[in-house]
Amino acid sequence: MYIIRPIREADLDAYEEFSKTSSLGLINLPHNRAILKDKIKSSITAFNTPVLKPYLENYTFVLENRATGELGGTCGIASRMGVSEPHYYYKLETVVNELTKREMQILTPVCYPIGPTEICALYLKPDFRKEGLGKLLSLCRFLFIACHRERFEEEVVAEMRGYITEESVVPFWEALGKKFLNISYHKLCEMELESRSFIPSILPRWPLYTALLPPEAQACIGKTHDKTVPALKLLYNQGFTFTGEIDPFDGGPKISCKTNEIKTIQECRTSIVDKIESISHQSRQYLISNKMIDFRVCYGDVHFLENNLVSISSDTAENLNIHVGDSISYVKVPSLKE
Repeated sequence: MYIIRPIREADLDAYEEFSKTSSLGLINLPHNRAILKDKIKSSITAFNTPVLKPYLENYTFVLENRATGELGGTCGIASRMGVSEPHYYYKLETVVNELTKREMQILTPVCYPIGPTEICALYLKPDFRKEGLGKLLSLCRFLFIACHRERFEEEVVAEMRGYITEESVVPFWEALGKKFLNISYHKLCEMELESRSFIPSILPRWPLYTALLPPEAQACIGKTHDKTVPALKLLYNQGFTFTGEIDPFDGGPKISCKTNEIKTIQECRTSIVDKIESISHQSRQYLISNKMIDFRVCYGDVHFLENNLVSISSDTAENLNIHVGDSISYVKVPSLKE
């Protein structure tokens, strides 16, 4: 049985291992033990702090194999973007030449001092990419938002990792950003971890015609990393759409959805557990969570009784730390096509 739970200080070694095995471009998993330790502390503080409205909370979750204790992945939610530093993008727009009437695409630098909630930092170890665990890791964040709605904004965004070649080359950075700051993309990621204050200095001050970029860079505008495609498809099926904005360095798309319109949040239901039963075999029809701040999510079955009461298996109850009389939230697992 696999569960999602908040990260703990004891998870640091596994968390660091995630960063070592992750590929280029996952800025939220830096190869820096001290920063990772601070991220864990920040998450613990966020979970333990009473919140009436979002401010600067960063919640980090891990996927755990309950049978072995091994951690297989991580994901996160930033309750509110841009509180400490603004976020920068290129906005993709279309203009018409007055003389030729030809449509041309331009990239306009934009900055948002305060932003919406962001889902981020999704990573799944290769040997855990099975049994729907990627879907569990991604969708668990929406169950947490549904259960603790006051902690999050009215809109949720995701910045999807841009296209990177098998040789770890970032064509969009090579063609544009590197002209302003002649460093490797790897070094750029390290700089972003320390501060984003340098970003305005390396963005053009005026709109840029995309036709001036090399074809290989143009092809990367709004394109995701090959390993990110399944995650992007899942979020599109949840109701997310492309905002028309891209990351200024790797060209990856920014997508968004109104929080209450996210499919998992819309379809999430709450019931009271009336029975806990020993069941030898379970299907994986539902994503089920407790409603506590000490959050847990797992796959399992929900059996419906009268008056909004339900029964669950003893395994599910143990994994979620649920007793008779407690409330659970649940949502039907999306089909394989989703």
